[in-house]
Amino acid sequence: MILQWAWGVKDLDPTDGAILGHLQRDGGITNKELAERIRLSASACLVRVERLREAGIITGFRAVIDWSKLGPGLDALAEIHLDGASSDRKAALAELIADHPCIVSALRAAEPHIFLIHVVAAGKSALDEFVNAAGRAGLALKVHRVHTVQEYVKAPSASLAPHIVRVA
Repeated sequence: MILQWAWGVKDLDPTDGAILGHLQRDGGITNKELAERIRLSASACLVRVERLREAGIITGFRAVIDWSKLGPGLDALAEIHLDGASSDRKAALAELIADHPCIVSALRAAEPHIFLIHVVAAGKSALDEFVNAAGRAGLALKVHRVHTVQEYVKAPSASLAPHIVRVA
C-alpha cells in the first residue's frame, strides 16, 4: 500500500504516515521513542523524518497551548475583510499578521479579501490596535465577525490529516 496525498505527493508509505501521525500528536517525542513506536531503528527513523522535512511536508514542531490556562481576556476568531485585495496588499497584511504578537494563527479564505485570525490577548483593545496598525500601514480592514472561543474541542494538528488516503 502507498499513502497518497489528495494533492499529488505519491511517495509516502504507511511508515511515513505513522511518523506523521505520531509527530502531529506529540511533536516533542524523541527520535528513539518514535522509532520504537513505528518499529524502525533510530537511524532509519531519523532518515525518514529528515526526508519529510526536506520535502517540506514537516515544516516545524510547535507546542499546542491551552490559552485558557494563561487567563486571556480575549480568545477569539475574527473574520476580517481587506479592502482591495491586490497581491501586494495581501502580502502586506500577511506580514502585519505575522509580526503581531496577539495573533496566534491566521488563514486566508478562498475569497481573496477575507482572512480569519485567531487573537489571544488581555482584552478586545488588542484587536482594535491591530486594525489601527493596519490602517497606519495603508490597509483598510473591516472586522465582520468576532467569535469568542468558549472551548477547544480539538487541538490543531492533533491527528493525521484526513487528506491522506490509502490506495493499492
